[in-house]
Amino acid sequence: MSKQAKRQPLAVDRAETDSFTLRELLLYFLRLGTFGFGGPIALAGYMQRDLVEQRRWVSKSDYLEG
Repeated sequence: MSKQAKRQPLAVDRAETDSFTLRELLLYFLRLGTFGFGGPIALAGYMQRDLVEQRRWVSKSDYLEG
């Protein structure tokens, strides 16, 4: 039997997003820029997974708008 990671539902609007500090945001992008690879398309996928699905810092609609 395989164990799948329990995923939280995506944040649909701004009321469902979690708060973050400027320091957390800066460290996130510093880490992404340092260790990320695969070009802009791959980094956009990593950012969606991290910021929208896992950390819930950005709502899906805001992320898709850019």
